[in-house]
Amino acid sequence: GVKIPITKLKPDAVFELPGVPDWLAIDEHVWVSNSPKDTVHRLDPKTNKVVASITVGKHPCSGLATGFGSLWVPNCGEKDGTNKSLMRVSLKEGKVEATLPFAVPQSEGGLATGAGSVWVMTDARGTLTRIDPDTNKAVAEIYVAPGSYAVAFGEDAVWVTSTEKNVLTRVNARTNVVEHTIPVGPRPRFLAVGEGSVWTINQG
Repeated sequence: GVKIPITKLKPDAVFELPGVPDWLAIDEHVWVSNSPKDTVHRLDPKTNKVVASITVGKHPCSGLATGFGSLWVPNCGEKDGTNKSLMRVSLKEGKVEATLPFAVPQSEGGLATGAGSVWVMTDARGTLTRIDPDTNKAVAEIYVAPGSYAVAFGEDAVWVTSTEKNVLTRVNARTNVVEHTIPVGPRPRFLAVGEGSVWTINQG
């Protein structure tokens, strides 16, 4: 294969987004959250233009996910803990479809879609909530290690890292059963599933 030095790589486009662009999700468009602006930006990779800035809940945080025709946006709310929510935005129309009463426990985490559901941590005690996109309601709560914040889907399972307990938890997406709790490095946070493996980033 051909190897190209990273120093020779150049961006195809640069998008100017005032505020603090943060989390990314990609389908036919690129979606970027912007916490201080309370918005999500929709970028068109074909025209290299910002085609929409959609007002969502207070302080979008803790990841973005696409699935079931929607963008799923957790909102961290006010400093006093109020106005937390999970917002659903239409990928086609770029408009808010629903505001769901689910609160994320921390700003640095993540949610996932898979197995016909949306998966998100809803408290710091370790409650993984499974949401049915047809009804926008919780259909299951699975209890994993406390201090779990980031979620990923792959290999027919839901994977969750616990920063507090230094473990990776595997949940069977068909049965909602915790199958394995795997010790990993110190303070794991973000993770991804691919190439037959689960990858975690440990904060040390």
